[in-house]
Amino acid sequence: MTRFSVFFSAFALLGLVACNGTGNVSNIAQNKPLPNPPEDFLKFYHQFHTDSLYQMAHIQWPLAGDIEVGEGSNRKVQVNAWSPEDWRMHHLVDFSARTDFKRDFEIVGDALIIEKIYAPSANMGQERRFFKEENGEWMLLHFSDMHDLGYAGLNRDTVKILPIGQQGAQQ
Repeated sequence: MTRFSVFFSAFALLGLVACNGTGNVSNIAQNKPLPNPPEDFLKFYHQFHTDSLYQMAHIQWPLAGDIEVGEGSNRKVQVNAWSPEDWRMHHLVDFSARTDFKRDFEIVGDALIIEKIYAPSANMGQERRFFKEENGEWMLLHFSDMHDLGYAGLNRDTVKILPIGQQGAQQ
């Protein structure tokens, strides 16, 4: 079974369990932000941000996500796929020293953690999704780069996936 199949099956199962057959979504599916991810994730998270080789080995390539392109009223959020050659290393951020940014973790079941980093005053943010594989290893499988969180005035183009180096070709 491929990683995608496992991931899709996990989401389908979560949807069935969360609704309890009633159409009502339980607290699990509402993805309430939780301050403390599991200990194994925190260990992974620290190593992911301090060891460049570990980081590159724990990203599902090509890495799916999206980016904001264009300027002014021509801005849009565009689907993107990062390659190892295009990747900018992610490093630890001390959020206790940064009052302009906030971070929330949403824990979905035992295998998916969604991290949201955002600047409330600017309505800008980014999102990363980490998935725990069957072997217990955490992987980054989605990265939504910094963009306007409200998508106000933005055109969302989800049809074409472009490598980050070719993003201007579609404008």
